[in-house]
Amino acid sequence: MKVERIAGSKSWGLIPHPVHDGHFHTGWEHDRGASSDMEVGTNAIITGHFHVGGCSRGRSAANALGHFKGHQTVTYMLSVDGIATLFRLLQDGTFPIVDGYIDGVWTFVKQGQNIFLKPHVV
Repeated sequence: MKVERIAGSKSWGLIPHPVHDGHFHTGWEHDRGASSDMEVGTNAIITGHFHVGGCSRGRSAANALGHFKGHQTVTYMLSVDGIATLFRLLQDGTFPIVDGYIDGVWTFVKQGQNIFLKPHVV
């Protein structure tokens, strides 16, 4: 897993994971205003092998849960849109499956106060 921080034109950033250095929070911060915890104007690109291991039910949709190879204790969420993008990339061979992990490049998207991992296509 390789993380590259990039400056972006978006007015939101990422919440560093509260327990695991070098990782980012995905999900919904329900008791705190997300903007107060975000590093505004930053984003990240992650190159690595990702394993989808389950799903959860959100307020309005289901989300996929997974982790990066070698980091099983840190869970990331993919939204329905991220899952649909991932299926397309798997079908066309852009993101290959290697030993049960999806080899690809990932970034983040924000929907309301939710932050999700999403496949990144250049």
